[in-house]
Amino acid sequence: MASFASQISFLFLFLLFATTLNRVISCDENDQSLLFIFKQGVVDPNNQLSSWSVEKDCCLWEGVHCHNITGRVTELSLSSNGLGGEISLCVLQLEFLNHLDLSSNEFKTVSMPPCQISKPPFDAHKSHNQSLVTPSNHSASFSVALLYLDFSYNDDLVINDLHWLSQLSSLKYLNLSSSDIGNDTKWLQHIAMLPSLSELHLRACGLRDFPSLDYANFTSLEVLHLSSNSYTVKSKLPDSFFNITNHIQELDLYGCNFYGQLPKSLLNLQNLKYLDLRYNNFEGSIPDWLGQYDQLQDLELSQNLFHGIIPSSLGNISSLFYLDLSYNQLNGNIPVTLGQLHNLIDLDIGHNFLAGVLTENFFAGLSSLKSMDLSSNSFKYDFNPKWVPSFQLETLDMGNTSIGPTVPPWLYTQQSLWRLDISKSGISTIDKDMFWNFVAGIEDVDISHNLISDDISGVTLSANVSDFYASHNSLSGSIFSLLCQLEGNGESNLVELDLSNNHLSGALPDCWTNRKSLEFLSLGSNKLTGKVPPSFASLGLQWLDLSDNSFSAEFSSGMLDWTNLRYLILEKNNFSGSLPNPYMARSLEVLKLRTNQFMGNIPPGICMLSSLQILELANNKLFGSIPSCLCNITNPNNISNFDLREMMRIFTKEGS
Repeated sequence: MASFASQISFLFLFLLFATTLNRVISCDENDQSLLFIFKQGVVDPNNQLSSWSVEKDCCLWEGVHCHNITGRVTELSLSSNGLGGEISLCVLQLEFLNHLDLSSNEFKTVSMPPCQISKPPFDAHKSHNQSLVTPSNHSASFSVALLYLDFSYNDDLVINDLHWLSQLSSLKYLNLSSSDIGNDTKWLQHIAMLPSLSELHLRACGLRDFPSLDYANFTSLEVLHLSSNSYTVKSKLPDSFFNITNHIQELDLYGCNFYGQLPKSLLNLQNLKYLDLRYNNFEGSIPDWLGQYDQLQDLELSQNLFHGIIPSSLGNISSLFYLDLSYNQLNGNIPVTLGQLHNLIDLDIGHNFLAGVLTENFFAGLSSLKSMDLSSNSFKYDFNPKWVPSFQLETLDMGNTSIGPTVPPWLYTQQSLWRLDISKSGISTIDKDMFWNFVAGIEDVDISHNLISDDISGVTLSANVSDFYASHNSLSGSIFSLLCQLEGNGESNLVELDLSNNHLSGALPDCWTNRKSLEFLSLGSNKLTGKVPPSFASLGLQWLDLSDNSFSAEFSSGMLDWTNLRYLILEKNNFSGSLPNPYMARSLEVLKLRTNQFMGNIPPGICMLSSLQILELANNKLFGSIPSCLCNITNPNNISNFDLREMMRIFTKEGS
């Protein structure tokens, strides 16, 4: 008997569960109608909304999510679908909608049409006997359930009026980044009507002024991002800005054109963890009171006009992970207290006027350091040759500082580096095997503008290397091994290679199919000879510089893939034959072919280069007439380096 009762109970639960499952896919008709109204304004070139049909339950439509019991629409997520047209705010009348994400599309406008529909707008020929319920209340208010609204990165979206936002009383997250809301002078007043708002993102919104914040009371606001509003009228940061709430944890004012000294009222935001003031015009000294923050994790002050010394109080912010003071006018020594920031991951003080002697003692407490930029300062280094740092760096920039003449031994202990810049550092003496084995395995390395003199015929690059800059040294030998032999397994990742202004010799190897990822190649000002090999045509280059060498033979159009080429510099060689006809090079901006042995007529394809800015053909053996179309593109807004008189001289007996 008990067993029979158990079976009956199980059957009842099964039927209840099956009924519940049936309700999951039952879309509310009123919600479906509102979604169709939204779709009417959408331009959908990629047919991403093909599932939005009356023949299919709307809970199964692309981007639509429903409550698993009630069937009411709770979320609409259509990010990055290539959608355009207009955003109908009727979608905000979805009664239980709590999440709306239309970011990273191509919407142009926001509209508020009548929220009613008389017939199915799509697939009507298939469903003429079906009907849609029209929303019963045309003036219904927007969803009070909405918590998340994201219209960001619809780059041409213009929103002239934000008054509708004030109805979204439960909204916690609002992101309108890259939308133009600058025409609404009451934008802040509307947003200030959202009492629950905790995150506000208005990056690059074309804000033209910054209204008074005296009436604003963002009691719940924790994240405020206003970066890249560079059209803001130049102003100082008002004290009222820091009275809106004391709960803010992230404040981003990057690139907002603010000037003046930092107001001490900034200290009202004692919960700050992230402060980004980069790319403004703040001036004066970095205030000592910044050291009073006890929760700050990221302090970004680069690209301003700060001068004077770095305050030692910054060493009191033990919570700091990231400190960026670069590109200012700071001077003096680095305070020893910065060496106490044991949690610091990224230290960037490059491009200042800092001086003094740095020893291993300063870095003793920086065991968490992963990235360091000391570039373009006047430091002197006095490291113990046996010093082994407690950190393992991933990126290091010591360019334009006095490292040389030798490479400090501690550098070779950094086996996690993927980016290294020691350019313009006075290095002239290297331990050849150790040095090349080290730098040739780093993904992004810059050793240019030094005094390194060595034969690199035996140097090979690791397959993971993407950018290798070694120009303006005294390197010699062949580049066969460097280009044709790969260390490690897999295909080459090399994107940029600059070996210009050295003493390299020999012919170009014919192994360029191994380097198909290459986009930038500069071999100018060397002693290279011979002709361009056939495998060159396999490269999808954007920049090619073979100038000031001794290359010879013909250089025909078929030797290059012109599709993406923007810069072609072949001047000061001995190339011969007809000029290459670059009619396919629609992206070409610079064409320098002067001082070669090219002969014949100027190819008419040059006149089709609509992006051309610099054209140099002088000192060749050209003859014939100047194409009339060439004169049509020689205007100041197009070609910036074209001497028509010099061109005329080429075709006269006087210039022959």
